[in-house]
Amino acid sequence: MPKIGIGPALWVSRLTHLLSAGMLIGLGFSSPHFGLLYFAGVAIAVMLLIGEHALVWGGNLSKVNLAFFTLNGIISVIVGTLGILDVLWK
Repeated sequence: MPKIGIGPALWVSRLTHLLSAGMLIGLGFSSPHFGLLYFAGVAIAVMLLIGEHALVWGGNLSKVNLAFFTLNGIISVIVGTLGILDVLWK
């Protein structure tokens, strides 16, 4: 498997996170079940994704575990919980 290096790998990560944010937003607009709580979760998720990249800015990988494993787990719980609450609240 070819190695692409730290810089390109971080760009791939940025692009996939941008795609993920776009898909979460698109899902919210395409589903009649989601409303304010879901979009609040998505907004928090986007802020956390930006924070992830700020932690590893410049190729400093000392906080990569916090940035890409811990925060992604937190994002899942937030978006999932607020999405479920939004659907059940109606």
